[in-house]
Amino acid sequence: MTINATQCGHTLTMHIPHNHSPEQSPEPEVEQLYTAANAGGTDAMVSLGLLLGEQDRPTEAEHWWQAAARGGDPAAACNLGNLLHTRGRPKEAEHWLQLAADQGYA
Repeated sequence: MTINATQCGHTLTMHIPHNHSPEQSPEPEVEQLYTAANAGGTDAMVSLGLLLGEQDRPTEAEHWWQAAARGGDPAAACNLGNLLHTRGRPKEAEHWLQLAADQGYA
């Protein structure tokens, strides 16, 4: 699964190294994202989802996007909807994509 960082409006992860593998220590920027996401920062959650998606870690991406979407972030809802659609979960995808659209996010 690959989601373009700007596909759903977030550009923060475009400046973070995306070659990190789970076996390596994360870059300081990635650690900062985890810290911010764990503190409730929805922008960080969305960015982590993008980063994890690019690392082919869709379950983890789904976790962070769902948390951000539930926190009211329409980009997260858009990303989550697209992910769920590609994972063969159209009803769930429709819910999140509609939520993003209802917030003026297309």
